[in-house]
Amino acid sequence: MVQGDAENFMDFSRDLVISNIQYHVMKRLIENRGFISSGFYILSGLLSSQALSIEQMLKNYSVEIINKWGSGGIWHTYLGHVA
Repeated sequence: MVQGDAENFMDFSRDLVISNIQYHVMKRLIENRGFISSGFYILSGLLSSQALSIEQMLKNYSVEIINKWGSGGIWHTYLGHVA
Protein backbone atom coordinates (compact mmCIF):
# COMPACT_ATOMS: atom_id res chain seq x y z
CA MET A 1 0.00 0.00 0.00
CA VAL A 2 1.25 3.47 -0.89
CA GLN A 3 -0.10 6.66 0.61
CA GLY A 4 0.69 10.22 -0.33
CA ASP A 5 0.15 12.79 -3.06
CA ALA A 6 -1.63 10.76 -5.74
CA GLU A 7 -0.15 12.78 -8.57
CA ASN A 8 3.30 11.51 -7.56
CA PHE A 9 2.23 7.87 -7.78
CA MET A 10 0.17 7.61 -10.98
CA ASP A 11 2.93 5.83 -12.90
CA PHE A 12 3.27 3.10 -10.22
CA SER A 13 1.79 -0.32 -10.87
CA ARG A 14 -1.43 -0.71 -8.85
CA ASP A 15 -4.70 -2.58 -8.66
CA LEU A 16 -6.84 0.19 -7.16
CA VAL A 17 -6.89 3.99 -7.04
CA ILE A 18 -9.10 5.59 -4.38
CA SER A 19 -9.66 9.32 -4.65
CA ASN A 20 -11.78 11.44 -2.31
CA ILE A 21 -10.28 14.82 -3.09
CA GLN A 22 -11.05 18.18 -4.66
CA TYR A 23 -12.54 18.14 -8.12
CA HIS A 24 -9.63 19.97 -9.76
CA VAL A 25 -7.08 17.52 -8.36
CA MET A 26 -9.24 14.55 -9.38
CA LYS A 27 -9.53 15.99 -12.87
CA ARG A 28 -5.72 16.20 -13.14
CA LEU A 29 -5.42 12.59 -11.97
CA ILE A 30 -7.80 11.36 -14.67
CA GLU A 31 -5.94 13.37 -17.31
CA ASN A 32 -2.67 11.77 -16.19
CA ARG A 33 -1.52 9.04 -18.57
CA GLY A 34 -0.91 6.72 -15.60
CA PHE A 35 -4.57 6.77 -14.56
CA ILE A 36 -5.74 4.97 -17.68
CA SER A 37 -3.02 2.31 -17.59
CA SER A 38 -4.99 -0.40 -15.73
CA GLY A 39 -6.83 -1.34 -12.57
CA PHE A 40 -9.89 -0.35 -10.59
CA TYR A 41 -10.76 3.10 -9.31
CA ILE A 42 -13.08 4.69 -6.77
CA LEU A 43 -13.65 8.40 -7.27
CA SER A 44 -15.63 10.07 -4.50
CA GLY A 45 -16.48 13.41 -2.93
CA LEU A 46 -17.95 14.97 -6.07
CA LEU A 47 -20.76 17.48 -6.15
CA SER A 48 -23.51 16.89 -8.75
CA SER A 49 -22.16 19.28 -11.39
CA GLN A 50 -18.62 17.97 -10.87
CA ALA A 51 -19.77 14.36 -11.10
CA LEU A 52 -21.24 14.94 -14.56
CA SER A 53 -17.97 16.46 -15.75
CA ILE A 54 -15.92 13.59 -14.31
CA GLU A 55 -18.27 11.01 -15.83
CA GLN A 56 -17.83 12.60 -19.26
CA MET A 57 -14.05 12.56 -18.84
CA LEU A 58 -14.16 8.87 -17.94
CA LYS A 59 -16.27 8.10 -21.01
CA ASN A 60 -13.79 10.00 -23.21
CA TYR A 61 -11.02 7.72 -21.95
CA SER A 62 -13.11 4.60 -22.57
CA VAL A 63 -12.92 3.37 -18.99
CA GLU A 64 -15.74 1.23 -17.62
CA ILE A 65 -18.04 2.73 -14.99
CA ILE A 66 -19.20 -0.30 -12.99
CA ASN A 67 -21.40 1.58 -10.54
CA LYS A 68 -22.22 5.12 -9.54
CA TRP A 69 -24.16 6.36 -6.57
CA GLY A 70 -24.96 9.49 -4.63
CA SER A 71 -25.52 10.45 -1.05
CA GLY A 72 -28.32 12.82 -0.20
CA GLY A 73 -28.37 14.10 -3.77
CA ILE A 74 -25.17 16.03 -3.04
CA TRP A 75 -22.12 13.74 -3.02
CA HIS A 76 -21.36 11.31 -5.83
CA THR A 77 -19.04 8.31 -6.18
CA TYR A 78 -17.87 6.22 -9.13
CA LEU A 79 -16.51 2.69 -9.12
CA GLY A 80 -14.89 1.61 -12.35
CA HIS A 81 -12.27 -0.38 -14.15
CA VAL A 82 -9.64 0.44 -16.73
CA ALA A 83 -9.17 -2.53 -19.05
